[in-house]
Amino acid sequence: MELKRLSKELLATKKTQWETFLRSELRNEGNCWSECYRHVKRRKGNKEIIPAIKVHNGTIIANSTGKANFLNS
Repeated sequence: MELKRLSKELLATKKTQWETFLRSELRNEGNCWSECYRHVKRRKGNKEIIPAIKVHNGTIIANSTGKANFLNS
């Protein structure tokens, strides 16, 4: 029962802190949207885990299928 109460309290605090953060960011004139987008980009992360691969002959492999085939060989 204690764990359930603490979990609810944690979620409520997290929501309150998020709202406080957004309010403070939106008060900043001029750069408020850039800060919000930067935050979303950080939270979203990079979906492409493996960057482009440069092979021994200088060719760059950028597409996912090509990288998978190269790494499998």
